[in-house]
Amino acid sequence: MLRKFFLLSFFLSTSLLSTLIANNENLDVLNLMKYPDASFSYKRCSSEPRGRRGPRGHRGPRGRQGPTGPRGATGATGAAGENAPGMIIPFASGRYNSATAPLMTTFTDGTPNLGVLVTFGSVDQTPTDLSSQSLDLSGFGSYAFTMSRDGTLTSISATFNLDSIFVAPAATTTIHAQIWTSTPESLNVFTPLAGAIVDLSPKLPAQVFPPSVYSGIATGLGISLPAQTRVMIVFFATATSFLDGHVEVKGDYSAGISIE
Repeated sequence: MLRKFFLLSFFLSTSLLSTLIANNENLDVLNLMKYPDASFSYKRCSSEPRGRRGPRGHRGPRGRQGPTGPRGATGATGAAGENAPGMIIPFASGRYNSATAPLMTTFTDGTPNLGVLVTFGSVDQTPTDLSSQSLDLSGFGSYAFTMSRDGTLTSISATFNLDSIFVAPAATTTIHAQIWTSTPESLNVFTPLAGAIVDLSPKLPAQVFPPSVYSGIATGLGISLPAQTRVMIVFFATATSFLDGHVEVKGDYSAGISIE
């Protein structure tokens, strides 16, 4: 009787296993044989199509910044830039009493006598005439600026405003503006800088009523100004076709020079 029971049990176990395998069950045979009383869950293999992809999830927080990378190689040197236009030094006579204003005068032959020193808001008459082509300003005051580096004077522009009736014994009078310089060796003695002059136009006839403006510009000069050179500007007059006497002119002055 016992033998029949074991045979029947073996037969049933074999039949169940065959049925499960025939139905494509994912069965762990070893576990079933080892633990016949245990309960296992099995998943049937399916050939059904894959479902649709779900929506993308929310973007996560930004991670921490990584360490700075190594410094790259130095780039090639760029092309040289254009030359700067240079600096402009302004001069202006400022406000003063017209009754005591300095004069530009000539000798009776029309050559320059006294000139006018124009600085940065003030004006004064030259202490001596210009015939010697030298002005010693020792004890007279300072009317010049000093070059802090080597430079090149490239242009001069000047303007004169006549502020009173002008009557002259000459047929024509011309106003000029010229750069005068001194060096550390010459101390306060200034001389005209060759080529650094501008003639104002138009020329003044024998009689002129204010307001009248005269101006001029000289460009492309290319005159060297070494470091420590002292630079100032002087206005003066010349006359031609004299009838009698000398010329006196007064007014307002302004100028600008360009240095590279």
